[in-house]
Amino acid sequence: MKNRLGSIIGRWVRMAVLYRWWVLLLACLLTALSLNYAISHLKISTDLANMLSPELSFRQTYEQYKRAFPQQVDTLVIVVDASAPELARQAASEIANRLEEQGERFNNVFVPGGGEFFERQALLYMDLPELEEQADKLAAIQPFLGRLTRDQSLYGLLTMLGDALDAVRDGEGLDLVPILTQLNEAVEWRLKGRDYPISWQELMFNEGAQGNHNRQFIVVQPRMEFSSLLAAKGAMESIRRLLEDSGLTQREGLRIRLTGTVALQYEELESVSRGAGIAAISALLMVLLVLTVGLRSLKLVIATLVSLLVGLVLTAGFATLAIGKLNLISVAFAVLYIGLGVDFAIHLCLRHRELIRAGNSTLAALVATGKGVGVSLVLCAITTAVGFYAFFPTAYSGVSELGLISGTGMFISLLVSLTLLPALLSIWPLRHAAADVVRQRGGPIAGWSDWPYRHAKALRWAALIAAVLALLVLPQLRFDYNPINLRNPDTESVATFRDLVENAATAPWNATVLAGNAAEVEIYQGLLNELDSVDKTVAVDDFVPENQMDKLTVIEDMALILGAELEGSQQPPPTSDQQLSSLRSFQFALETYAASSGNLPGRETVIKLRQNLQQFREQLAVKEIDKINTELNELQHSLLHYFPENMRMLKASLGATHFSMQDLPTDLVQRWVSQQGDFRIAVFPKSDISDNDALRRFVSEIRTEAPDATDDPVIILESAQVVVTAFQQAFTGAIIVIGLILILILRSIIDAVFVMIPLLFAGLLTVALFLLSGSVFNFANIIALPLLLGLGVDNGIHMVTRIRAADPNQRVNLLKTSTARAVLISALTTIVSFGNLIFSSHPGTAGMGKILTLGVLMTLLATLVVLPAMLARDQTVSAE
Repeated sequence: MKNRLGSIIGRWVRMAVLYRWWVLLLACLLTALSLNYAISHLKISTDLANMLSPELSFRQTYEQYKRAFPQQVDTLVIVVDASAPELARQAASEIANRLEEQGERFNNVFVPGGGEFFERQALLYMDLPELEEQADKLAAIQPFLGRLTRDQSLYGLLTMLGDALDAVRDGEGLDLVPILTQLNEAVEWRLKGRDYPISWQELMFNEGAQGNHNRQFIVVQPRMEFSSLLAAKGAMESIRRLLEDSGLTQREGLRIRLTGTVALQYEELESVSRGAGIAAISALLMVLLVLTVGLRSLKLVIATLVSLLVGLVLTAGFATLAIGKLNLISVAFAVLYIGLGVDFAIHLCLRHRELIRAGNSTLAALVATGKGVGVSLVLCAITTAVGFYAFFPTAYSGVSELGLISGTGMFISLLVSLTLLPALLSIWPLRHAAADVVRQRGGPIAGWSDWPYRHAKALRWAALIAAVLALLVLPQLRFDYNPINLRNPDTESVATFRDLVENAATAPWNATVLAGNAAEVEIYQGLLNELDSVDKTVAVDDFVPENQMDKLTVIEDMALILGAELEGSQQPPPTSDQQLSSLRSFQFALETYAASSGNLPGRETVIKLRQNLQQFREQLAVKEIDKINTELNELQHSLLHYFPENMRMLKASLGATHFSMQDLPTDLVQRWVSQQGDFRIAVFPKSDISDNDALRRFVSEIRTEAPDATDDPVIILESAQVVVTAFQQAFTGAIIVIGLILILILRSIIDAVFVMIPLLFAGLLTVALFLLSGSVFNFANIIALPLLLGLGVDNGIHMVTRIRAADPNQRVNLLKTSTARAVLISALTTIVSFGNLIFSSHPGTAGMGKILTLGVLMTLLATLVVLPAMLARDQTVSAE
């Protein structure tokens, strides 16, 4: 069968050479048509949801959730952190208002807890004991608060605080330490020429009532352009430009960051693509260098590159015709085609040169090359294509499409290598003198080619021991489910995400359960809240506080006490002399307080504040009157800038009224109750589910009570299981089918085993060393396995078919043949192509580069050292 196939290939090559100009013309025409068709019709989809089959049950559940709550998916989160809650709230409100003006870029903008409704009902969201404590606190400071409301100046504040210090000395139970501490901070910053607006919200309200009071969130759903590689580019650039134009990014005490699904995906793609052009050019130059050194002929290098590019364009045309779009995984078909397609050309070129060196004519050499190498190339194309096609039936759509494109690409590469490449080599034939250079210098591995044969027995034992040790490491194999670990930790979105994960109150990942009615919601919450891995559940009813009537009674009392004070009229602003006088008077009050006997609270703070005020007054003493007024106004701004806004909000909160779910803001309700009547329940984890075990436990427990639970934790876990299953099924099936094909074509089980040795041995060593280096498999680096599968099988085929094609009466050293040199050069091109990925700032890309480089090196070791040692039983070293 091999001889018959070799004869057919030989005749095919002869026809390609005889009609070389027609072949070249046809190749140019098909390439031009394919290129034009691909450019005009091939699309790129960056929607990660399309990476898995839509037929999967968890995908269908998630799609149902997306239809019910479309505003919850593909969102971008703007995180606003500030030195004061007032600044965070003000910045968030300004950003949200500006975003809402850009309706063409954003579907909706939502500020959790923001708006008039939550301002008015804020006190009802406090626990009853906490509210009563707050009421007592405000009642105690009511006289001082009233005075400051009427005179919101530096004079009014310092005069009021001086009287409050006297009241404390007289036994009043006022806690002045917080305000004196903030006042001291503001004066210290003013001495440095900087502003420090103190937070009256922190002073007037218990911190526990505010939660993460210095942090605000804005949830934005941008309009995505999935036909573009960076689908969220327009929205991201709009937000960054908006922030820059608003001046918020330069404001002291304010930090604004972007995260969320959209930002994470955008910055990941941006991180991967950043510097990709330079990396590609660098890889191309390195490949050219390896080909030039390995082939040692400019003609062979040019013919190889032309054939490679033609095959790549034709494969792109097939991808356009068969699928019409590329996803974020199938776009790697070009990398795989180059890595495997160049292998075909290298073997043909080196065998052709070997025959030219032996004195054959160009035609005879090309026909003989087709007969000799063609059989192994056909076998390589079939087995490698099987390896790729094995992924086609799996539920991992991203790799399934990649398998279809790359598998067909192998046959395209075979056709181009056996048609266009011989035509090019006949148009631009090698000279015998050029081929003789290799004879004189020897091949790149000639110096040690006898070594595997001389030490064959020791190498076989060493390989067996290494394989056993590698098997012992395999139980450590695990898959990292967390997609965040694939991303550059230095990007803003990832750093912000990790920051949110550290705080249980702002954990960005939660599961979602859909209920058909309010009664189901109550049942689900009761069951889910009892689970060990669940911290809490939230549904729309949780936004309706309990004990409203009791709380309203407390609020009415507060309004009775504070209402008149908040309505007080403003006094005329004080003069500069009054401001300076209040500084002296307040400093004297501080001195008196510090000098008082007894265990008065905050004595150390009072002493520090007095010293800083003394220094501030000394600075004022040497300045002109205009500068003095400026300094006094800036200090007043630091101390009282947020006071009026807090009085306005306090007044609004005293107008709280009883409300039910029907009274909640529409934009809030729509995020918890769909138009179809589905109720959303958010389930929050107790542990950090970025840990694989915690994630698995969290999802497993939830599904015991709610089998249709969905959202990020479920999607991440299920996706990982689908990916792992797909690769297990594909690799198992591919290896079995490849083995059967090898037995069928080679007509020898022994030869089939020898062909599989480089693949199996290299695979074991690669995985073991990869695990021992502390690495784990993930969604990114597992994609490298199809390429390693193809390389491992191809190398074994080339070596075994070459040794079996030799005259059995002659002793042949495989490592001195063009086949071994081709294996080496092909491996080096792959290493230099992908090795630079190791230095990528993107962890997923770097991991892919790492396993590719390691895998190719191990395949090279298995092919050029272990396999010759195994074959040494049948072959002895020649003196060639």
